Amino acid sequence: MLLSFPGSQTPITAKTGELKIFIQLTDFNGADTIVNNQYITEWNEINNILTEMPLHIKASDQAGIQGNPIFDPVGTNEYIKAALMKLGWLANIPIPVEYSFLGTDIDFGKAGIIVDILELYKLELFVNVK
Repeated sequence: MLLSFPGSQTPITAKTGELKIFIQLTDFNGADTIVNNQYITEWNEINNILTEMPLHIKASDQAGIQGNPIFDPVGTNEYIKAALMKLGWLANIPIPVEYSFLGTDIDFGKAGIIVDILELYKLELFVNVK
């Protein structure tokens, strides 16, 4: 399966019963070419995890909407981490001190690819990392 990006008009949907999660991909600097040629196995692992992932929700404790279901980013991140680690991905890779301005660690890495989960719905994939 080749990477598909927003221009393809076909959103990826995760399986969540009646609810759907739309996953939007954005290509920077021709990354799709590199991924499709050198990292297709790793991409397929990420894609399969995201599209098979159940929707993680929790009860809100926010005033006015207490008890209503809301997105659970902690449960989502735990699911992604467990699934990637089962496939041999490394987690919480320390960033060397000289690059500490970038943070303390990278969420996931494997075979020259690093993945960092930045926000509720934002996951970044970097390729050709040495």
